[in-house]
Amino acid sequence: MAAQGFVHNATGRLRKVLLCAPDHFSFQPINEITKRVLAEGEQADLAAFRHEHDELVDAYRAAGVEVELVDPDPELPYMVYARDFGACLAEGVLIGSFKEPVRQGEEARYARKLDELGMPVIGRITRGSLEGGDFWLLDEATVVQ
Repeated sequence: MAAQGFVHNATGRLRKVLLCAPDHFSFQPINEITKRVLAEGEQADLAAFRHEHDELVDAYRAAGVEVELVDPDPELPYMVYARDFGACLAEGVLIGSFKEPVRQGEEARYARKLDELGMPVIGRITRGSLEGGDFWLLDEATVVQ
């Protein structure tokens, strides 16, 4: 039987979410979009990002969603993409593995926070890569990658 309180599907009511503030965000040349942004000299507007993040947290809380925050790390500028560390399932969390070096290390930070929250880690990707955006829980028995 699935543990109560963990994720059973991707479309049910959201009760709890883990976020990371964009305090140390900076564009990194990991895809064509950010390469172009950097080539054009564009920089992240951290004040605007923080304002939007605070509004998101307020909206979640107003909707009755419990918000947990992981501390941002200045060495991990893309930690703001909190869904990417892995996949949440009914039994616990599958910790992913990032392909891009600038993202590597986030997994450990999120795993520690999940441990603090009592969320069990049920597995870790140790070969290849898997990010949360690569994963979709279609229903309780079907994962799409």
